[in-house]
Order: sequence, then C-alpha cells, then structure tokens
Amino acid sequence: MSTAFTLAETLITLGIIGIVAALTIPNMIAKVSEKRDSVRLKKVYASLTQAYKLSQEEFGDIKPYLEGYGDKIDWYDNASHEYFGDYFMHFYNGVQRNKKYSSSWKTSWKNGASIYHVSDSASFAIYNTLDGAAFIFRVLPNYCTSAFGSFESGVSTCGEIFVDLHSPLKTTDFGTANTNRVVGKNVFLFHATAEGIVPAGTSNVGKSPLSCYTSAYSCAAWVLKQDNMNYLHKTNLGW
Repeated sequence: MSTAFTLAETLITLGIIGIVAALTIPNMIAKVSEKRDSVRLKKVYASLTQAYKLSQEEFGDIKPYLEGYGDKIDWYDNASHEYFGDYFMHFYNGVQRNKKYSSSWKTSWKNGASIYHVSDSASFAIYNTLDGAAFIFRVLPNYCTSAFGSFESGVSTCGEIFVDLHSPLKTTDFGTANTNRVVGKNVFLFHATAEGIVPAGTSNVGKSPLSCYTSAYSCAAWVLKQDNMNYLHKTNLGW
C-alpha cells in the first residue's frame, strides 16, 4: 500500500498553506513595522530631549531665548519657526535644514482622509535627518505662557514638534495628500514646553478611554509608555 501523497492531496495541502500564509504574513509584517517605528520613536524622543538639554546649557532656557528674538514671535512669520527649530536642532546629529515653508503639509489618519497639520495659513520650518526622519517645527505665540497647543488642552506650550519617522520631506510633498503618512502610525506630535519635551497624550496617561482614539495626535505618549501600536488594531484599549 502506497504511503505517498497523491497530486490532489499535495495541491490541497499547498492551498491550505497558502491561505494561512495570506492571512498571517501581512499581520506579522505589520507588527514588525510597528515595533520598528516604536523603537525609532523612542530613539527620536531621547535624542530630541538630549538636544534640548544641551541647548539649554548653550543658549539658556527656551522662554527667554524666544523673548530675545529680534522681532515679535509670530506663527505667520517663517523666520520665527526657524528660530524656534534651531534651538532644538543645533545639537541634534545629522540634520539638514529644508528651507521650504508651507501652509499645506498634509497627512492622514486611518481612513485616508487628508488632515492639515497646519491651518489658517500659518507656516513652519522643516529639518530632515540623515536617518530618514523629518521634524516639523511650529512656534506658538505667548512665549510658553499659555495652554495654546493644538490637540491637547492644559499644556503650556512654546511650540509644536511633528515627527515624520518614515521619510524626509521634499518640495513635492507639500500641498498634496500622502496616504503613507499616517498620524499615530509614523507621524507623531510632541509639545515643546519650558520644562521639556512632552509627548502628546501625556495629560491623558492613566485615564480611560485612550485619548488617541479621539485625537490621533495623542498617540505618542501611548507608544513611548506601552512600546506598541495596538490601538491601530483594537478599539477598547485603556491605560
């Protein structure tokens, strides 16, 4: 009696393997990608925090630094954003400034709908890093004294720092939606305060429900604390 598989049995087995692979491999790849970006965000946060501390030693605290700007800080003024960004990037290794300013840098969240990071014609300054990330700096008025940051109340904010983990920003990136740039997946927000760099969503840590379900910009705190992006796959997470 033959114990070899028939052609039909072999084809059925291969078909089952193919189905299982089709169902599991994309999820495995997504998990690996999310883990990689979680690690990268932690690295960016650590480097940005270290650069901030070095700038404090070199230039003094950020509030008097901003107050020392030649003209009044204005978020409609391109040079104001660059002055703000230079404070953080002066000691950040591998930085190449991109002189492009714009009011229409777009990104997306989950459903692919375009979301403007910067509204009402305000501009910002961009710095690309040699490892492929990009920082988008936007200084806010009132010199760190008011809770004026976008997307999170109660944080006295000097300015906002958006981090795009995946690719440098080029001139062609402006004014067009890029569905590969997703808030909460590879784009994250930090608040620059007089006390330090605060990941967006920090004020919600320990509370429920998870704040980045209602504001995608609040996911940075979750990723840095939990070391995952499970909110992309589950709708009932809480601290």
